[in-house]
Formats: sequence, structure tokens, C-alpha cells
Amino acid sequence: LRSRSRELIRNNPLIDGGTDSYIANLIGSGITPRWQLEDKGLKQDIQQLWADWTLQADLYGVVDFYGLQSLIASGMIKAGERLSRFNYLAMSLLYAVPLQLQLLEADHLDHQYNTILNGNQVRMGIEINGLGQRVAYHLFKEHPGELYLTQSFNIDRIPVPAKEITHVFRPLRAGQMR
Repeated sequence: LRSRSRELIRNNPLIDGGTDSYIANLIGSGITPRWQLEDKGLKQDIQQLWADWTLQADLYGVVDFYGLQSLIASGMIKAGERLSRFNYLAMSLLYAVPLQLQLLEADHLDHQYNTILNGNQVRMGIEINGLGQRVAYHLFKEHPGELYLTQSFNIDRIPVPAKEITHVFRPLRAGQMR
């Protein structure tokens, strides 16, 4: 379904335009925080830190934080879901905040990976504990659709703790995994 949806958006200008319009209306000007602080100097410092971070938020350095929001919405529409991984950086003078976001397409999460690991179930690439709580996401190291300088796809998966992943999708029923 993801492939068909993406193909339809790529090859039908009306659907492509409608998708772009929907994303623009959905995101608007994006998430922008407002601090209710008495101290004007502290408020200005925090606002400047936010402004600096928004320019450095993308791990790949392609878009700013507001562009990431549009890409998340785009992934929801085109593929039904999007993954975002928190990448914590060493404290450095190079970054305003030691955090960047890495957006991953849903294809990184193997929907055919179902097994038992460490007493936990893995369903469609998502590891859950006995209570049904997400413990880890088992992600392909490489995007399965990109074969760059290799003849075969690297099937290696890495478990990423659930606390490092934001899985954005629209749940339609209780307990829905993807």
C-alpha cells in the first residue's frame, strides 16, 4: 500500500498538489513555543537558543525544525507513518542544544519481522514487553529501497530503544502497532 500511495502521489499532479496543500494547512507555521516568564532577559535567551536549535535540528542538515515537521506530516500521508530518532550529541560549542532529530521512513521498520526476544514479542519490527509497552524498534541499518554501491541489501537490523524513537501514525484502534 505504501508503494502504491507513493506512486500515485508522484505521478498524479492533482494528488501531489492536494497533498502539498493539506500538509501546508496541517502544519501552518509549525510548533513554536511561547514562554511565560517574568524575566525578560531569560525569556530572550531561551528564545534565541530555540531559534539557534531549529536551524541545527535535522541530523542530515537539509531542513530546519519546521521542515522536519512538514516531512513528518508528509510521511503520515504518503506512507501512513514516520519514525523520528533522537540523536543525543556530546556537549560541544558547535551545537546550540546537544540534540538532533533523524527522520526515518517507515521502510526502515521491517513489517515482516515477528519473533520472541528476551521474553518479549516482536510484532512487525516493534518489540513489546508483557504489558504491551514498546521496548525497542528493530530498524534496518540501511533503507531497503536504496542499493548504493552494493549488489544486495544489507538485512542487518539494529534494536533501538523505544525511548529514542517517536513513532508517528494515526491509531485507529486500541493496541494498534503501526
